[in-house]
Amino acid sequence: MKFKYSQEHLLFLCLGYKEIRTRELTKEFNKEFRSDQTETAIRSVLRLHRFRCGRKPGFVKGERSVLFTEGQIAFIKEQYKTYSRNELTVEFNKKFKTEIRVSQIVSFVHNQGINCGRDGHFGKGHVSWNKGTKGLTSANSGSFTKGTVPPNWQPVGSERITKDGYVEVKINEPNPYVPGQMTRWKLKHLYLWIKENGPLPKGHMLTFLDGDKENCEPDNLMLITRAVNAYLNRNGYGDLAGELKLSAIAIAKVAQKASQLKKEAA
Repeated sequence: MKFKYSQEHLLFLCLGYKEIRTRELTKEFNKEFRSDQTETAIRSVLRLHRFRCGRKPGFVKGERSVLFTEGQIAFIKEQYKTYSRNELTVEFNKKFKTEIRVSQIVSFVHNQGINCGRDGHFGKGHVSWNKGTKGLTSANSGSFTKGTVPPNWQPVGSERITKDGYVEVKINEPNPYVPGQMTRWKLKHLYLWIKENGPLPKGHMLTFLDGDKENCEPDNLMLITRAVNAYLNRNGYGDLAGELKLSAIAIAKVAQKASQLKKEAA
């Protein structure tokens, strides 16, 4: 019979994941609720509900590696002084007959603070390739011609994803930050909300009910105060989604109201 996760189960996982790793969390969950869930099942639930632990990926600095043996670690430390990361990966796999990826080598040397000793500077006496030239004074094969459209130009209505995961849309509106520019990029969810409902009230913001920043549909956006948002984040409810998030918002509103009444009575 398929195990059904209640709100109590999900809250336990959401808060517990911020404190301990998945393996320990699975043991504590099974002990608390007398279940027999596997670590894979718990990982799936965490991923499905977008629960975040807040810890950086990899292992804690100084923690023994489960990926490399002591001999392999010694090899990496020594050869990293000579080879680039790509070359080191090739030499490592050739010596130990493994299929380690470059990204795994990169993560390992970064997490362990292993330094190659190279600083990227040219050595004393190095002669620059353009020494003796005065620069280019006329057009060449790589120069733009009049009327050329830059390859990264995008028309009004185009969308892009920011480094924080939000959708931006290009709109036909003067850019307040670039004089003379008649278009600008604006957060799509904010643009659509203001277009439909007017400016956000002071001290308010929008939240995504399903936790997906790319879902800018009106029914996925909810107006909340920044105080409520701060309460959600402070208590580890910021990554909740769906009905669970609505419940958390309701609790946050009650808590904020109680705090306000307490201040007024003081």
